[in-house]
Amino acid sequence: MGSLLLWLCLPTAVSMSVNAFYNLADSYFIGKFIGDDGLTSISLISPLEMLLPLALAFMEGVSTGALISVLLGKNKIQEARLLMGHFMLLGVSLGVLVSLVLLPNMEWILLNVLGCSEEVLPTALVYSRVIFLFSPIGYFLIMGTLPLLRVENRATIAMLAQATAAILNVIGDPIFMGALDLGMSGAAVSTSLSQYLVGAFILWFYLRPKTTSSISPDFKGMVRGDILVAANGLAARFASMLFMPMVGIAQGMGPVLGFNHGQRKGHRMRHATTLGLLAAHAFTLCVSILAVLFPEHLAGLFSEDPEVVAVAATMTRYMLGAAWLQSSVQIANVITQVYHHVWVNVTLALFRPALIIAMILILPVFMGVDGVWQAFFFADLTSGLAGLALCLWYMSHMVRTSTEQVEDTEAEGEGEGEGEEVDVESQRHNTLASEPAAVDAELDEADRV
Repeated sequence: MGSLLLWLCLPTAVSMSVNAFYNLADSYFIGKFIGDDGLTSISLISPLEMLLPLALAFMEGVSTGALISVLLGKNKIQEARLLMGHFMLLGVSLGVLVSLVLLPNMEWILLNVLGCSEEVLPTALVYSRVIFLFSPIGYFLIMGTLPLLRVENRATIAMLAQATAAILNVIGDPIFMGALDLGMSGAAVSTSLSQYLVGAFILWFYLRPKTTSSISPDFKGMVRGDILVAANGLAARFASMLFMPMVGIAQGMGPVLGFNHGQRKGHRMRHATTLGLLAAHAFTLCVSILAVLFPEHLAGLFSEDPEVVAVAATMTRYMLGAAWLQSSVQIANVITQVYHHVWVNVTLALFRPALIIAMILILPVFMGVDGVWQAFFFADLTSGLAGLALCLWYMSHMVRTSTEQVEDTEAEGEGEGEGEEVDVESQRHNTLASEPAAVDAELDEADRV
């Protein structure tokens, strides 16, 4: 079990870490070639990317992967292939829909929803229009299919695909932004091109016949808006260095839990969950300690503005102080998908964002701008403990499932033994009952003679 989890979780964690490194490298080149306006632009647009195309792609991929792993555990290969076909069609449709909704309304969204300033608006518009023209489908081609590759025991291919996309993007940034002097549009072209190249490889992998399943309030007045947004973007990228590996470990557990759930092997599910919780918490706790102790050094690598560095350091301490507890939430999400507990999964997924929004509305009234970042700490702490409690509850349920299976097996064995005893007793009774009849028949025959 330990080696199987290592085989699935390690490549996933590495690929997620590479993806987080790509985000940092992308910010580095944009900071060098474009400046603070570029950093502010990607900080404004990144939440929208994560909210719509990335979140939708991950939602579809993880959900489909959980269903396919259970189907494979029950040896229903044809149903898994049919589900894979629906996944492909839905992914492309959602990607096109996201582009059609966002592109005509991009300027209004930047100004009225994301709080973009007039100075940064031209740069942000150039980047967002290219990104949302091409990337939604690219996210479905890559991020949506990664959980499915892991379901087919292809975690190494998933790692190489994500790492290749990140490396191509890092190579493309200086070429398109520097050598070709395309500015922010060059950064967006580099991202989209790398996604489509790797997406084409993933499509080829699935279309070949050898695979198994073929198939918010405006806080700009508290601190100067552009500085605040740029610092928040840096802090969010540092957080991705922590969140991506924990998501990778959790998603790597999905196929193991799904298959063993299909086999009703609750003890193996409990063992896998225990190993996953220990590995995810150990790694993320180390990253959190480093980020809380040395945030100024991290922020100083990407910006030379002392105000941006100071604000980013404060944000990082609060945003990553308790974020390591989110490992329990990620693993609990995977468990609820395996058990098809949809409403528990949705409630747990929305619990942390709802807490953040509630705290952001309350804490800044008493603590000023620091209350915004402390909202993340309280939300991570509360939702993390809730996720851990949920994992422990499911682990106890896994043990009961294994116990019931053993009792059912023993009961079937006892029932068969009792049936055999009844049959022997019945035969004996029939034999004794037939003996007097045989004696009477002999006497009658003697009388006639």
